[in-house]
Amino acid sequence: MSFDFTTGALLLIAGPAFAGPLSPPSGPIGSTGRFGARIEVNAQNTPADVDAQFNITQPGSYYLSGDVVVAGFLSGIEITADDVTLDLNGYTVRPAMSGLDGVRLTGVTNTSVRNGVVRGFIGRGVEGFQSFATTVEGVRAIDNNGGGIRVDNGGLVRACMSTGNGGPGFDLVDDSVLLDSVASANGGAGVKADVSVVSRCLISNNTEEGIVSTLSLVVHASTVTGNGAEGIKISTNLTLTDSTITGNGAAGVDVAKGLTMRGCNSSNNQGAGVALADFGTIESCTTNDNAGGGMDLGSWITVRACTAVSNDSYGFDGFQRTSFYDCHASVNEDAGFRLNFSGIMRGCVADFNTGDGVVLDQGGGCLILNNAIANNSAVGIRVLNTSGSNRIEGNHLVGMAQGVIAFGSTNFVVRNSASGAAFNLGASVDYGQIFTNPGAGFLLDQPWANFVH
Repeated sequence: MSFDFTTGALLLIAGPAFAGPLSPPSGPIGSTGRFGARIEVNAQNTPADVDAQFNITQPGSYYLSGDVVVAGFLSGIEITADDVTLDLNGYTVRPAMSGLDGVRLTGVTNTSVRNGVVRGFIGRGVEGFQSFATTVEGVRAIDNNGGGIRVDNGGLVRACMSTGNGGPGFDLVDDSVLLDSVASANGGAGVKADVSVVSRCLISNNTEEGIVSTLSLVVHASTVTGNGAEGIKISTNLTLTDSTITGNGAAGVDVAKGLTMRGCNSSNNQGAGVALADFGTIESCTTNDNAGGGMDLGSWITVRACTAVSNDSYGFDGFQRTSFYDCHASVNEDAGFRLNFSGIMRGCVADFNTGDGVVLDQGGGCLILNNAIANNSAVGIRVLNTSGSNRIEGNHLVGMAQGVIAFGSTNFVVRNSASGAAFNLGASVDYGQIFTNPGAGFLLDQPWANFVH
């Protein structure tokens, strides 16, 4: 009888085989590690605690397999571990009657909540208070009394919608970012944000401000429309670019100190298109059809290449040390430009305004240089006796009965030309000789002269 040594050796090495237990151990599941399998959120894997119906206490990737209906006054899902990803998987987290927060993060780091709906809670839909580096993506927060979604400390909210909540739609704190999202019809502000960025968002029809902040906000390529108070209101330091702010219940943009604004439109607001108290630069912006004027500006502000059209008050109103370069004010219900206390207006156009083209009525020390001022209903340039030491030079005035009216002391009026408009200058005004229709043979022997033709 022959024996197959190869087969026998394999059999001896393999030995007997025994099946392991088919049921996992009881109790909450442990961490899956970075590359482990996804874990279903359920009573066995993520059992309840005193605060939440489901509690995630270990790092890992978790998912829902159905809606979560919260029984009792609890949060739906609480996350108390770092390095967690929660995929709502398109399902809804909601209370049966009332509940605390839909998804609550408690002082954790590097946590993500994605792809689902949180609605109807007493608190917030997603509450990330005092957590770090939280990502919320593809989540809809609806009808939560305390607000929609909050992230702190470097959080990211992307492609989310927050609507019908009793508080702010989104609440961003300390270096957080909101991208490609919608905040609409919330009972508070659309977005409440400090030291944060808002980009490519729609903020509409919220009861209070569209966006409100106390400190350091960047808003880019966003639309802020139809909100009950200011479109954007911030205490200190706003950078606003390529955005539309329209139809809000107070000023379109209201900043106490520090504004950089470029490429924006602020229109049809119930206050000024832009209200800035101190310090800023505004470039290539349009303000039109605002009830409180185009731009209501305080001190130390520069405005370049901007347009103010059809506003119910001044086109541009600068209180002190405000400079306008290459701007256009047209068809406004008061003066096109108002300057005071060392303001500058150079290379601008003021036409068809119901009031004066330009008015100087306080302080003085302004420069009004090389502007085109035409067809305003009142005076081209009006300098009241409360404003002195202004220089008015090189302006062209057309289509007004009075081109320049200047009283006040030590004002200086030279090298201006007026077509069909006269000069009315007080005794204390210094001015170049006024020539009327000097004719074709006129020889220029007075370089400071003013002309009427």
